Amino acid sequence: AGARSRRMRSPRSGTEAAHLARAFNVMLDEQEALEARLRQFVADASHELRTPVSAIQGFLQLWQQGHLREGPKFDDAVRRIGQESARMAGLVEDLLTLARLDEGQALVRDQVDLVPLVDDVVLAASSTHPSRRIRIEGDDSVVAIGDPRALRQVIANLVTNALIHTPSTASVRIRTTSSSGAVQLEVADTGPGMNAESAAHAFDRFWRGDTSRSRPGSGLGLPIVAGIVAAHGGQLKMDTVLGQGTVVRVFLPVA
Repeated sequence: AGARSRRMRSPRSGTEAAHLARAFNVMLDEQEALEARLRQFVADASHELRTPVSAIQGFLQLWQQGHLREGPKFDDAVRRIGQESARMAGLVEDLLTLARLDEGQALVRDQVDLVPLVDDVVLAASSTHPSRRIRIEGDDSVVAIGDPRALRQVIANLVTNALIHTPSTASVRIRTTSSSGAVQLEVADTGPGMNAESAAHAFDRFWRGDTSRSRPGSGLGLPIVAGIVAAHGGQLKMDTVLGQGTVVRVFLPVA
């Protein structure tokens, strides 16, 4: 009758009817959990988009009312509209990336040297965070199988995450190594680390710990990393200790 909140009572165990009832209940539970995650994802995305949209609308209303026609206030409003537009565009791009990963969109499979990608990411990060100390360690050439554009995003997201969620005195280290079994990319920082709750939710979409809610970002950087690594058939591990820092390790198939 469509009452998906109901569950089948399991008859005598060990029978085919019992196996069918259990499978049916598991199917309904998984479908209910999936729909709940989808509703939460839509609600979180709407919440994140509402802030820049509201800001842009507010500035435009002030302009229409004649309060922002010229002078420093007008220039500042235009600058802030540009910032909010860029923030919204970045969020939409992240959502599209997650949607493609969820759909299982095929990635490019090629031999990719991670060392030049790390160099590019560190050069860009140093220009935006000139006061931060970023070290590169590891082998001279580390070749994995994957999509170079997606793997560069993994490195960039991990480095950016380490920079914006640690104080200016913390250092960041990127290490790339290869063995006969897998390629390892390691991004470590000497920041404050995370508590158990934050670490458990670090790769959840839109999750931001209480201490990071005032910082830039939408909570999609690490989930995108997790999605790309999974699409490459790799593994992702995080070790974090309060007061000592965080280490994220990515393991990828070796070329």
